[in-house]
Amino acid sequence: QILADLKLMKDLNINAIRTSHYPPTPYFLNLCDEYGFYVILETDLETHGFVGRYGNEKVRHGYDVESMDWPCNQPEWEEAYVERMQRAVERDKNHASVIMWSTGNESCYGANHKAMVKWAKSRGDDRLIHSEDASRKADRGDKPEIKASHPEYYNERYEVDIHSRMYLDVAGCEKYALNAEKKLPMFLCEYSHAMGNSPGDVCDYWEVIDKYPKLSGGCIWEWADHTVVEDGVPKYGGDWDTEMCHYYNYCCDGMVGPDRSLKPGSFEIKTAYQPMRVTRDFDKLVIRNRMSFTNLNEYTFKYELVCDNKVLASKELALDIAPLATATLDIFDGIPEECQYGCYINAKLYNKEGYEVAAAQVDLEVPVKSVGAVNELAALTETDKAIIAKGDNFEYTFSKLFGTFTSLKVNGKEYLASPMKLTTLRAPIDNEIFPAKQWIKTDLSNSGENMQSTFNKVYSCGIKAGKIVVKSSLAGVARSPYLYYDMIVSVGVDGRIDFEVKADAAPGCCWFQRLGFEFELNEENAAFKYFGKGPTNTYCDLNRHAAYGMWESTAANEYVWMVMPQEHGNHIGVRYLEFDNGMKVVADTPFESNVSLYSTKVLMDALHIDELKTDGKTHVRIDYKNSGVGSNSCGPSLIEKYRLYANNVNFKFSIKF
Repeated sequence: QILADLKLMKDLNINAIRTSHYPPTPYFLNLCDEYGFYVILETDLETHGFVGRYGNEKVRHGYDVESMDWPCNQPEWEEAYVERMQRAVERDKNHASVIMWSTGNESCYGANHKAMVKWAKSRGDDRLIHSEDASRKADRGDKPEIKASHPEYYNERYEVDIHSRMYLDVAGCEKYALNAEKKLPMFLCEYSHAMGNSPGDVCDYWEVIDKYPKLSGGCIWEWADHTVVEDGVPKYGGDWDTEMCHYYNYCCDGMVGPDRSLKPGSFEIKTAYQPMRVTRDFDKLVIRNRMSFTNLNEYTFKYELVCDNKVLASKELALDIAPLATATLDIFDGIPEECQYGCYINAKLYNKEGYEVAAAQVDLEVPVKSVGAVNELAALTETDKAIIAKGDNFEYTFSKLFGTFTSLKVNGKEYLASPMKLTTLRAPIDNEIFPAKQWIKTDLSNSGENMQSTFNKVYSCGIKAGKIVVKSSLAGVARSPYLYYDMIVSVGVDGRIDFEVKADAAPGCCWFQRLGFEFELNEENAAFKYFGKGPTNTYCDLNRHAAYGMWESTAANEYVWMVMPQEHGNHIGVRYLEFDNGMKVVADTPFESNVSLYSTKVLMDALHIDELKTDGKTHVRIDYKNSGVGSNSCGPSLIEKYRLYANNVNFKFSIKF
């Protein structure tokens, strides 16, 4: 199992492992020596739970090392602390893979830690010592109010060789790199918490890490989901009556599944860590070798010109690029002046066994043909409660009460299994456990927009210049509106429907998970194809691993297995979506789409995979935008640029049959 794990890590371009929070079996280190991993070896020392010893007394909650309560400051514990470092070093000192020795994890930093460091340094001054606790203490000491209150504690040096942080946000990493007073290189001993549908920020971290030599990398928490499988169902905290204390599914926070199955986030990590970067500089491709010791000529490089999903040209060669060096290649001739979907350079790097170790896609920014607009409007008739659009082979019903289509019949066949609804909610992911309180009312407090119980208020709905014109808003039950919008719907004589929605969130409203239309098709497992980023699910902050192309799928294939079911299956950059029943969705400005076997409510209610129930329909979303997924279950809040604030929205798309 250990060997299989290490090989899978190599497949995902992982080259460093922190053995949190204990020394591993020596067999593990033997394999790390052989396969070439950097290891941060941690002593078996953690007193993390001590931060909560005062319960609800927030004043003294946290790493209050100056309280002198922590074991790391108690003289009677010094021998036990030092012994842990002695055992780790003496047992594993001859393993070439160990590059740093860690004093432990989340235990504050006191006299006993300093004794550990002193002993380790006495065994060799070149032995690099890691202590995130020491770095945390130093950062607390940077705050004048804390340093002034405990000068005896924060005027001293801490004797470690690297500044280590947990879950420092991307901006904080850059701030540290630019701070000339901070001399030590920084290592993120934990970042990008990989819980559920995530991580969505790993590539953002590495854009900054690659930029500044002072930033030495980091370790994602954590490798694999932890679970116990009973009757085919993975279980977690709270599923057994014998547990007096647990953290629900918080142990399910791995880069890979408990069975080592890969997730979209696994591929995002592989891309963030891959050994090459490919960019464009006018008519040149720029390839950078990110490896420190290996020339790219040991790999096969392939690149191709792809336009509208057709390969127009391709080349294969070995690139002679020295470690950490850059080279350029000519971009192919014959790039079209216009295209229907998009033109790209797809570049891939293969090892000697034929395994793809890296991939990149460069957008050639070729102008895309417009999908146009309805040319001739269909006849509309109006009743007290509805507007009817009819043509040679179609009849559509638009409810004036709800401001939406309730029926789309073509050649006598009904396509909608439910009305089309403008909505903002998706099933919250693990990384949204904190901001979800803004969207969903989850307790007895009078908070949250109640988006799980949204009602549509129609202020006016009628026919104007042959088009359906709606003025409306969205509001949660017992709440004032959180979104106001105007919609113009144009129905063509050929049955085409053009939507234009202009919307603004209410002043002071929170950011949204998403904004778009939801509806259901009568088929349970509809097949479809789309031009957009795929084939895995993608979000605005989790998509560098994916590529634009024409992909085929089914509702069932879009399901992403997670221990606790949640939002999944989104695709960004979609220009074309076609179902096997003949319904098509097109747009000039790319939209986002989601096709699933499961409704949002089912995904919200299901706590385990056996609670997922299909309803004989295919659930479809056509979205203006989705917010990113981030890693806020333990990591920092979602990066601001990946939040949807729903202001000045102008959303256009068309449905055709």
